[in-house]
Amino acid sequence: MSNKELKKVPTFDTVEEREQTRLTEFRKDPEGGGDKCLLQQKNTEHLMQIDTKFPITSIRPKTSTAKFTNDSFEHDEDAVARSAHVDERNEASFASGMNESLGDGDSPTTRDNEQSDSNEISREVSRGTGEDEAAVPREAQDALPIASKVEPPKELLDRIRSLEEAEDQRATATPVDLEEMQREPREKRRWMIVGSLGVVLATLAIVLGVTLGGGRTNASTPSITVLGSPPTPAPTTQADAVLRDLIASFSLDGGVALSDPLSPQSKALSWLNANANLGSYPDWRKVQRHVLATFYFSTNGDGWIERDDWLTEVHECDWFSSAVDRACDESGRFARLVLFDNNVSGILPKDIAILSDSMLGLAFRNAPIKGIIPTELGLLSNLEFLFFLSIDMNGTIPSELGQFRSADFWALYLEDISLTGLVPSEIFALPGVEEISLSRTMLSGSIPSEIGLSPNLKVLQLYETLLTGPLPTEIGRCSLLHTLTAHSNNLNGSLISELGLLTNVVHLTLDETNIEGTICTEIGLLSLLGFVALQSLGLNGTMPSELGKLSSAEFIYLQNNSLTGSIPSEMGNVENLIHLGLQENKLIGYIPSELGNLKSLDHLWLQGNALSGSFPFEMTRTTSLASLFLSRNIIEGSLPSTIGTWKHLEHLHIDQNKFVGSIPSEIGSMRLMEAVMSENNFSGSIPSEVANLNELQILSISSNSLALNGTLPSELGLMSSLRSLALYNASIEGTLPTEIGFLKSLGVLLIGQTQLTGPIPSEIGQLTQLDRLFLSQSALNGTIPSAIGRLTSLIQLNLEQLNLTGTIPTELLLLTALNSFVAFGNNFIGPFTCPEFIEICGVSCGSVLNDQCRDLDEVKTDEISGEMTTNLIEKVLPTDGG
Repeated sequence: MSNKELKKVPTFDTVEEREQTRLTEFRKDPEGGGDKCLLQQKNTEHLMQIDTKFPITSIRPKTSTAKFTNDSFEHDEDAVARSAHVDERNEASFASGMNESLGDGDSPTTRDNEQSDSNEISREVSRGTGEDEAAVPREAQDALPIASKVEPPKELLDRIRSLEEAEDQRATATPVDLEEMQREPREKRRWMIVGSLGVVLATLAIVLGVTLGGGRTNASTPSITVLGSPPTPAPTTQADAVLRDLIASFSLDGGVALSDPLSPQSKALSWLNANANLGSYPDWRKVQRHVLATFYFSTNGDGWIERDDWLTEVHECDWFSSAVDRACDESGRFARLVLFDNNVSGILPKDIAILSDSMLGLAFRNAPIKGIIPTELGLLSNLEFLFFLSIDMNGTIPSELGQFRSADFWALYLEDISLTGLVPSEIFALPGVEEISLSRTMLSGSIPSEIGLSPNLKVLQLYETLLTGPLPTEIGRCSLLHTLTAHSNNLNGSLISELGLLTNVVHLTLDETNIEGTICTEIGLLSLLGFVALQSLGLNGTMPSELGKLSSAEFIYLQNNSLTGSIPSEMGNVENLIHLGLQENKLIGYIPSELGNLKSLDHLWLQGNALSGSFPFEMTRTTSLASLFLSRNIIEGSLPSTIGTWKHLEHLHIDQNKFVGSIPSEIGSMRLMEAVMSENNFSGSIPSEVANLNELQILSISSNSLALNGTLPSELGLMSSLRSLALYNASIEGTLPTEIGFLKSLGVLLIGQTQLTGPIPSEIGQLTQLDRLFLSQSALNGTIPSAIGRLTSLIQLNLEQLNLTGTIPTELLLLTALNSFVAFGNNFIGPFTCPEFIEICGVSCGSVLNDQCRDLDEVKTDEISGEMTTNLIEKVLPTDGG
């Protein structure tokens, strides 16, 4: 080529100039001219087609923060904007990298090896991309921009640099060199174009595969885990992250607990993520199921007694519950978490508060749940009831429970829990609360005066606590109150007159407190009062006659006080009365005959007073009477024969009075189980009709001033239910009937200081349930029957001051339970050495056992000697009822 044909390598300032030059060169050389510009145009058009078909923003997931509301997400606009900005930068980076890989043209000096280089580069790109994908964790790949996820291989970068060097050579080439370059075969240039396009397409395919393939890595449906530990978490995917973000957005700790793989929240998330139907659940159900699963794991659900369908694909509304109503409302939102007697343990998670929009009730009973009451429960703004009964929680009552502002909230029961501290006044300001129970706790302090702010309160239970102080007068404002139980604590002060304002009260118990003073007359205004317990207080003064106005009262307990005066006759007007307890006071005077009007009276306790006069026969009109306790008074006269009308009487305790006369034979028509008539002045013989009392278990007629005489009726052997027979200090004569051996249930036999004669019958050895046998101070004679050795349950044996002779039978060595044996004042004979009896006698007896053993009363335990006293009788007999 001549110098005249030299041309400069064109440079272009604008697109129009480039296009014009390309067309000019093409006209001059249709086969080669303008290829450079044509290639640039084709590459640009191809990239535009790819970008149109697969826009970058559609293949890279954007991250956004969302808040769940009404089954949808409200996106954070700032976060979306930030995400879009990142996407734009990534797109620019991607496009720039692709343009650089294409270059601005084809250098003639590199076209010779372009085809082979292109094929080699394509293979290296494929291999290099696979290695890069394996080296970067899935989580990191999802987080990186597209341009940084897949880097061009080194060979491709070298190729780009070689193209740039070729361009520089071309700019400085001579006309001869340029002419030589134009002679390159057209086929080689075409192969170069095809190879370059192949590299671009391969690179884009790799990018698209890596990005889109990540969402399909874990597309298989996992199996669900039932009633056990959560499944092993699958590799994190975009769906996992979305679910985690959803749960975290509702969690009360911002999702912190989800990061701990051992936390109940994390276990619940793993379980939820494995739900086969997870994709069909709306977001509120995902949150709901996660909260319930968290509760399951936090309270050791695998150890529950009943856990049917929990942690299965069954709808959570149908999981096991102790609730009478369905656990969910009509829309399927969980409303009542109720589990009674189901061994629910562990810790109560605060996550329950997440269901504040739907939760209406929480109730657990006999559950070893530990920890404190979560303050977050105060967030349950729609709650209607809260029952924590007999659980192992401790700590204080959070004042946040006063945030239950729903007008439908009606019951707060925190009972039989080791709660301490003060009673928060906030719980009495709940607008709709009807029932509050804080019983069997260790709460202290006084009852808040804010109780007057609970106009709808109907039940208040504060018994068995450490509460102190007086009853607040503001309680009189609770006009709807029908149950007030505050017994067994340290309340003090007096019975306030404001109690008379509680005209709807039915149940009132203030017993076993430090309340003192008199019974206020306003109590008579409580016409609906059915149960009143004011026993074991410091009450004094007289019984007000206004008590007779309690027309609805069925149970009145005023025992163990210091009440004085007489029993008001107006008590006969309480016609529905069933129990009347006035024992252990300082009452005097007569028993009012008006009590005979109480047709429903079942139990009457009057023991331990100073009542006098005769027993009113009108009392026998109370035909429903089952228990009559008159012990330790000064009642005189005889028992009326009309006592036979007490067909239902089971307990008759009239001991330690001054009754006289005979025991009515009509006693045999009762259904007595206990007849204690000792220490009176009864006379005559024991009526044989007592044998008809086949349910009688205790019969005591001891110490009746030697006035009771006659013989022991043999019919006693028919009383098969008898457990205790006491006939001590009575002028009973004759012999001990052999029929006594039929009393197979007898445990105590006390027959002493009588006129009984004759031998001890061997049939006594048949009383195998006997543990105390006293036959002392009578004229019984003969020898100790060896059959006594069969009484293996015997603990005490007293045979003192009888006329027994002979030797002590060695069979007594079989009485291994015996710890007291008294036998002095008899005529035992010897010679007899008794080292075997040291453990029984308690002394070394030497060579002869006779009066030498008079010191046998010095036994190891339960020393018994001398006169049989009332104290002994009381020791072996049950105490008065009531």
